Amino acid sequence: MYKIIMCGVSKYDFMQQLPMCNNDVVLLEESFRHILPEGSFSIITISDNGEIKRHELFKRLQAECESITSDENLIFYYSGHGGYGDDGMQYLIATDTTSQSLEETGIDASYMIDIIAESRAKAKLLIIDSCY
Repeated sequence: MYKIIMCGVSKYDFMQQLPMCNNDVVLLEESFRHILPEGSFSIITISDNGEIKRHELFKRLQAECESITSDENLIFYYSGHGGYGDDGMQYLIATDTTSQSLEETGIDASYMIDIIAESRAKAKLLIIDSCY
């Protein structure tokens, strides 16, 4: 069984809009539905029409990862802006992230990886489609 968590961020309050990112999620979902046998997967899109606030992404990702069983494989897909903070760490950009303070308003990629790694899934695949 596959649990597929998808997040496409196209709309930003403080950065250039990326309309194709929400489309990436739609097209990848269609691909999964085409190649995986019916009943062998569930797809959860945690962004809402190309938008997601930072706190909401963490909350939804944490909840989905906590609900995974050891019989499931986890695929997480993110499409959107990415960048490096002044601290040298990589950040994913949510709708409400500001470029002046990535450390405070961005999504720390290493923290997100930790959330996924701590899930009970028997296999985990993280796909990040962003610059940096």
